[in-house]
Amino acid sequence: MAVPEDFSHGTQPAPDMMRSKLGRWGLLPDAAQWVKTYDIRGEGYTGVLGPRGPNDVQLIHLRSPAVGDTFDVSFAVPKDFSHRTQLAPDMMLSTLGKWDFLPVAEYPVMNYEIGGERYTAMLGPGGPNDVQLIHHPRPALLGEV
Repeated sequence: MAVPEDFSHGTQPAPDMMRSKLGRWGLLPDAAQWVKTYDIRGEGYTGVLGPRGPNDVQLIHLRSPAVGDTFDVSFAVPKDFSHRTQLAPDMMLSTLGKWDFLPVAEYPVMNYEIGGERYTAMLGPGGPNDVQLIHHPRPALLGEV
């Protein structure tokens, strides 16, 4: 992957070098596909196009603990909610929107817990109803393998 030598794992803005190279190869998230997955030095990442456009690509490290406060929003998802990276369900947008508990342009990233699983919520370029949930799968325990 096109990252600088001093790249250190973790959730962070995509380095300039990476955005430049991936942009030339057509591999950056864009308005048509604003979430892409990458393998960076053996670790899984989700690249998300932020609300400020092509220079606002966030790398969400799928093994990192969520950054900042994490809030349990299990009450806001439908009963048939399936754990995976996905657009936030309409029910969730409606419920959390009433409480002003969704990402906004000023604060485009929030951390949630849903049914014991961690998620990063990213505001997309489509505005307040365009929220991507990035799932951070928990490692399987020995008894679960």
